[in-house]
This record gives sequence, structure tokens and C-alpha cells, in this order.
Amino acid sequence: LVVETEGIYGFIPASQLSKDVMGHPETLVARAVEVKVIEVDREQNRLVLSEKAVSEAAEIADRKKLLELVKMGATYGGMVVGVLPFGAFVEVKIGSTSLEGLVHISEISWEKIEEVGKSLKEGDEVEVKVIGTDEESGKLALSLKQLSNDPWKDMSQKYAVDSKHKGKVVKVMPYGVIVHMEKGIEGLIHASKMPPDMAFGEGQEVEVFVESVDMDKRRLSLGVVLTEKPVGYK
Repeated sequence: LVVETEGIYGFIPASQLSKDVMGHPETLVARAVEVKVIEVDREQNRLVLSEKAVSEAAEIADRKKLLELVKMGATYGGMVVGVLPFGAFVEVKIGSTSLEGLVHISEISWEKIEEVGKSLKEGDEVEVKVIGTDEESGKLALSLKQLSNDPWKDMSQKYAVDSKHKGKVVKVMPYGVIVHMEKGIEGLIHASKMPPDMAFGEGQEVEVFVESVDMDKRRLSLGVVLTEKPVGYK
């Protein structure tokens, strides 16, 4: 929202709107609202304001007190209370009360998740690990995947260069084919490495060999195991 206060224009980001108006901020147009200044940048002529810091001040203060009871890295039980494209909100039990936290889409599983709703639904009971806190909002950063072992830890031994494996095609892209090897592990057959006389389709089982492993970027480059080397294969 763009607002005017004392002859100066300011900006209220969506993240700084209270839950009562989030999702339909147009209801505040032409209305007078109380806000709190959270950023002033005179060089860039920038004024950032928060509506929820005023309307939810008491609730935020209570959540901050609860944060003091939360142990970083601890595991808590909770329930999914909201599912959005970027993650899921989970209400975590803290003693006799509860706090809300976000499981970002990247923290749901070691496997790549493209649709949160396929993994989590409202009402699901889950175990989550606390990986961060936001003192300003009084909310938690949570993880599901960090309660299980990272499959990439043993990659260098299991997927050594030139070793052969079987996998399943999960996606065909212009630049290559994504192959599912095991839970949390996928590799790429680059388009330049695809035999010209071989077609690929989702669900197809293929035999591949490991060309390279990049542990830092978590990338597995694959080639197709061939009985004969076709003309044009690079």
C-alpha cells in the first residue's frame, strides 16, 4: 500500500499488514490507519511503515515473550494451519500455548517440492525443528527435512564418477532430462549428452552413469548407458 502521512508518501509492504486485511488490502483504501515507522532512507527518499506493528502490537509482544521459551534446534509437535505457494504455516505447541511458524518450501523435504499442497495439507499433524526466530514478528522458522538425514552426505561414495545406476525420468526439459535416483537425489542428463535416436518420457526407467558430482551445488550430472555409441553422441 502507498500511504500519505503529513504530506509525505510512504509504503506499507504486504508483510507489514495485519492478518485481518492481508489478502484484501484494498479495504484500507481511503481509510485512516495508524502505522509505525520501520525504515527511513533519506538518500533514496524511502519511507517504510508497518500497520500490523500497531494493530497487532499486543499480540506481537506476547509472541516475543513466548520466543524466550523456544529452544533453537529443538523439535516440537504442531499442526499445519495454512498452505501457501511458498510454504506452510504450522502452529507449534509451546507449553500450554502455541506459536505460529513457517516451513518454507525449501525446508519441507530433501526432494525438490514444486507444490506445497501435494506434501502438506491444513490439519496435518507434524514434527518440526526450529531453525530460526523472527523477533520483529514473533514467528518461528521451521523445518521438516532437517529431522531426517541428508541423502547427499553419502553421495561421493555411492555415486562415484563412472558408476552405473538405474533411475526414473521425472521431467523432460528443453535443456535436458531430470532423473530421480532415490529419495532426495535427482540428476540431469544434459541435452548435449542425450542420444539423438533416443526419446525420453516421464516415468521411463533409464540406466545412467555418473559423469560428475558437485557436492557444493548439490548437482549430479548423468549420461545414458549405451550398448553402442550412436553417431552424433558427444
